[in-house]
Amino acid sequence: MERLIKEAAHPHTLLDLQYRMEPLISSWPSKFFYRGMVEDAEYVQKRSSKRTWWHAENGMGPYCFVDVKRGKEIKRGNSWSNPTEALAIASIVEMMLKGGGQDQDQDEEDAKNRTSSVKEEEIGVISFYSGQASLIPNPSPNPNPNPNPNWGGQSH
Repeated sequence: MERLIKEAAHPHTLLDLQYRMEPLISSWPSKFFYRGMVEDAEYVQKRSSKRTWWHAENGMGPYCFVDVKRGKEIKRGNSWSNPTEALAIASIVEMMLKGGGQDQDQDEEDAKNRTSSVKEEEIGVISFYSGQASLIPNPSPNPNPNPNPNWGGQSH
């Protein structure tokens, strides 16, 4: 972004107030992309995360970067994809929807009966490449004309 602003040499304005992301999520891009200059709107700061306990119980934060050691980037038209990464993401989402991070000592019958504490619409998968987003299967069992807008990098 910085390079684009410098090379284009056009006047620009930094929008420094965000209204959508949970503060635990917005803190990362603010820190690493905007030098801490993007803040959360007051009402965003006041609303609390409904899933904070889930993140603590299952050892996952409100966002997660997954480093998949094996796999290979493939050029797909004008985009890129990595099938191994797409499968890893699909497995993580499936685990979350089935109740997530069960204890090693929990028997399989208990694990089968455990219901998910996370709804599909509460999970967002972001990919910077349309080729990658197209490889990540939507977990919805019933296709509908209004798919989860958080899925596959779509914006809403």
